[in-house]
Amino acid sequence: MRGEGGAELARLAGMPDLQRAPGDLPVPVRWSTPQLAALCLIAAVVVVVGWYLRQPDVIAGDDIIYYFLGKSIAAGQYRDLFSVGSPPHVKYPPGMPLWLAAVDAMGLGLPAVQLGHLLMLAATALLVADALRRLQAPWLGVVAAAAVGWNHAMLQYAGTMYSEVLFTLLVTLSLWVLLRAEQVHDVRRRNAVIAMATMVAAAAFLTRSAGIAVLATVPVVLMVHKRWRAAALTALVGLVLVVGWVAYVAQANDSLVGRSYLADMAREPLASTPGGVVGRATANLLGYVVTIMPGTLGLPGIPDFYLDNLLWTVMLGGGLVLGAVVCSRRWPAAPILIICYGLVMLAWPWPLDRLVAPLVPVGIALMLGGAAWLRSRAWHIVPRALPLVGVTAILGLGIVNGNLRRARAIAQCSRVDAWQAPSPCAPPRDHALVAVARSARGVLPHGSVIASFRESAVFYFSGYQTVALEEMDHTLPSVVAAMTAASATHLLLWPIHLSRVPHLARRLAESCAELTAAVPPYDAAVLLAPRRDGDPDACEAIRRVLEWEEAGNGER
Repeated sequence: MRGEGGAELARLAGMPDLQRAPGDLPVPVRWSTPQLAALCLIAAVVVVVGWYLRQPDVIAGDDIIYYFLGKSIAAGQYRDLFSVGSPPHVKYPPGMPLWLAAVDAMGLGLPAVQLGHLLMLAATALLVADALRRLQAPWLGVVAAAAVGWNHAMLQYAGTMYSEVLFTLLVTLSLWVLLRAEQVHDVRRRNAVIAMATMVAAAAFLTRSAGIAVLATVPVVLMVHKRWRAAALTALVGLVLVVGWVAYVAQANDSLVGRSYLADMAREPLASTPGGVVGRATANLLGYVVTIMPGTLGLPGIPDFYLDNLLWTVMLGGGLVLGAVVCSRRWPAAPILIICYGLVMLAWPWPLDRLVAPLVPVGIALMLGGAAWLRSRAWHIVPRALPLVGVTAILGLGIVNGNLRRARAIAQCSRVDAWQAPSPCAPPRDHALVAVARSARGVLPHGSVIASFRESAVFYFSGYQTVALEEMDHTLPSVVAAMTAASATHLLLWPIHLSRVPHLARRLAESCAELTAAVPPYDAAVLLAPRRDGDPDACEAIRRVLEWEEAGNGER
């Protein structure tokens, strides 16, 4: 009687019963003309607003690595062109570079990549909308499309050369395909849809290593539906892909942190013990819950005061958990993916906002789904619509706050040259790196090699190949000797990741009389070279950079 009463309430409220068995799914309600028009308008706003908010130039981060990998793939290789010897690249799978190589083959540049990403984001929003149409009601899908497509973090990623939007599209597509598979009754067609889900999951893994969670989700969902043979086949495909990629990475034997995810995972020795694993997972969970998740949704907060962020997370997290529970029968892929992906996030050496972005679409869908389910319950204390209105209002607040903040920052950026002066698009620390690297272009002798951090950015702006600062043998008597042993003619001192090389600051201070500034230094960066007779020493320039780091301006 209890289950029948819930189904009857759902019917009276115009909502399908989310807890019906997978084999007894209702026929999805078709889109109405006004709803289709609303979806078209939402997609158009994604493209127009996202184009205005796009990044004016490269960010001098991993986007430059993707840029050079695209160039390398176009040349039939997969190597780090910015490093001396162009070693094989082992950090990122080739999915994103393949997309950049395709754009490059058409003779197009960063604007075409950004436009493509905006279209991908619009497609992601429409997939979420259609999933909720099939699960609950079309009007809820329209709300979800706006919440996903207008999310400030997704719009920001869409305006860059990062892989988040492509990866998020593949994650969302895999969930939509798995939902679609349960609404196909013909066995042959269903097998074709399952094969498509497997291929999409494989593409997700080949775009980001975190896609291993998507590869795990597909066979687990099939096992939930007792399709054992299909589950075994998809698990085998995933195993072959993972083992193949790990073997490729391992054979490169690249142990430098930041150059290989295997090296990153081994960065903290405590992670090899049960207590270390628990400690890492706990620290990551707090980081995601207290700071990253509210920030990804654009919600306002008080600086250095985390209670408000925690309240946002509790309110939205409750809707997320409820949505995962009530959708677990009809859309098990969604909660299973969140669990698998959540394990990846907790196991990572540190919490990253880039890891949260791919969960934004499914997270928003479940939040709205859970709130809409409460709408069909008979409440006597508060109005039934309050949970759904509340979640929608919070998401809307995040959209307005996050995008306005982004618009104010972009308005101060130069579209001609984002690096010409410090600005929100070129913070002083990064501006110093770019300025020094640009000053070196064409000035240093041909064949010069720069030891640095962010080697790809240094090569991009200077034109000189690089070696990682960690590759230098810092046990040698002097910094100059270490540079010579690493075949580096210059060393770019910059606060970022200075802590990776023990005692580097002390040794540079001790060796400052043996070094000189090769180009005019900046407060946060200096390009050093062995000092010759008559050259001024670099002691003052090195002191300024080290003081910049000590003042807390550096970051991990």
